[in-house]
Amino acid sequence: MLGFFLFIIVALFAQNHDLEDQKSFRLFMRVHNIGLPLVALTMTVRGVTQVLDMDLSRGLNASISGVAGISHILVAIEIISLLLALKKVVKD
Repeated sequence: MLGFFLFIIVALFAQNHDLEDQKSFRLFMRVHNIGLPLVALTMTVRGVTQVLDMDLSRGLNASISGVAGISHILVAIEIISLLLALKKVVKD
């Protein structure tokens, strides 16, 4: 639901401004297409391992957590770059 509203807001800004020309918006789109599926994948992997009560080695458990952490950092970069792009478009 949140992602739906996010792109509605982006569409409204893109309709009235040159949002696609902003460097930070292009960064947002690239990172969004990498980070969001990675978050979904790591959540799925973590959920499946917990539901099936799989015994994971410490290394595998740490690697799943590490990839999830990196993907959440990518989502944070994505949100920051979108907000910077929107700020720049509104200012101009």
